[in-house]
Amino acid sequence: VISDLVHIEYMESPKPYILTLSNNRQSGRVFMGINFSFADGSTGSLIGEISLEYLWGVGVAPLLPPMTELFVFDAKGENLIATSGHSPGTYRDMEKKYVSNDLRIFNFEFKETEFFGSSSNLFLKSRFQHTDWTIVIAQARRDIMSVLDNFSKTFPFLMLMFLLLILYLSVKFIRKGLEPLEELKAATVRIADQNFTNQVKIQGDDEFAELGIAFNSMSQKIEKQFHTMETVREIDNAILSSIDRVSIISTMLNRLKSFFKCDIALFIKSTETSGDFLKVYTLKGKRSGDPFVEYFNVPEEDRKYLFSVCDHLIFDKETGIPSFLNDENENSIKKYLGVPIFIDDKSNRILLLGWKKPYDISTDDKGQARQIANQL
Repeated sequence: VISDLVHIEYMESPKPYILTLSNNRQSGRVFMGINFSFADGSTGSLIGEISLEYLWGVGVAPLLPPMTELFVFDAKGENLIATSGHSPGTYRDMEKKYVSNDLRIFNFEFKETEFFGSSSNLFLKSRFQHTDWTIVIAQARRDIMSVLDNFSKTFPFLMLMFLLLILYLSVKFIRKGLEPLEELKAATVRIADQNFTNQVKIQGDDEFAELGIAFNSMSQKIEKQFHTMETVREIDNAILSSIDRVSIISTMLNRLKSFFKCDIALFIKSTETSGDFLKVYTLKGKRSGDPFVEYFNVPEEDRKYLFSVCDHLIFDKETGIPSFLNDENENSIKKYLGVPIFIDDKSNRILLLGWKKPYDISTDDKGQARQIANQL
């Protein structure tokens, strides 16, 4: 039978050739032949049968996608060379209804089942003595639509889960956004009750955290201003309720030490008898009581420095401390803030606040000390 398929022209070409035994009901057989010459000049042809499972990717380890049918026809579409299942007849017998403009996608019916198929030509003449093959891949419509049917069944459930997830995330983020607002609200109530001890604690690096930092800064400034007003009020009460200057100065220095948390508070004024001497009221230690009163003979240069017409003075060990205040003790004052007191635009009195440890005198400290000095 094979020898009947081998034509004389096949034997005369150096190209290999392909022989097929087709069957319109099932896969046929495929052979490949190649010509050769003997040393004596005679010729022959070696023919071998190709494994269809290997050639078409079917069998034990199929290469075709699931639920996919394969049909291979000759170039004329008259003979079925191979099929993965039952034969739909010849390529011409398939009543194709094209559904694409390039005439590659079509549908047809086979055994009362509608199929969608796609065809492609396999060009063989470039390497073999054979005409082309037409390869058709098809899938049943019911198999294609089964995926959509399953999706239509699960789609409402998926949408419900998706909506529940959105609702959960929305509630979570809303609650997360409300927590900082609740914290700010509680802090506002505490400030209204004059409770400045607890600060707002908002974790994160978003706008709420920045708002919390700004709120705490505002709370601290309100607290300092409130304490400033309280200090001024107590000094005013001391002045109005007593005519004893020492008692007034004692109250003033005690309140200044408590307010600024300094280690020493001094009130200095020029003496009435001699301008060379300064009268210094000093409040030391933690106990309140009458201040120490001392007299110092101060050089003209130091007096001009202390009673200069300025808003405030700051001096320390590095910039130089007036000699009558300079103490070589290791626990001596390291930094002073001085606020001159003006009477008729002249200064002959000054408040001095001193710290033993390094202290950063802020702008608020200067302004509050200036406010108290003006009230005095």
